[in-house]
Amino acid sequence: AASSAPFGGIGASGNHRPSAYYAADYCAYPVASLESPSVSLPATLTPGISL
Repeated sequence: AASSAPFGGIGASGNHRPSAYYAADYCAYPVASLESPSVSLPATLTPGISL
């Protein structure tokens, strides 16, 4: 891909992308998840998270 034009060419860039119609769909619900039989806190929390 060249840096002179976005992926898909000039017609597929900016605010007029056809895919923007579906943006709310793929931002509003999870497409992958993990399940566990029990819930437990980790031994150490991720930095910046406090309970």
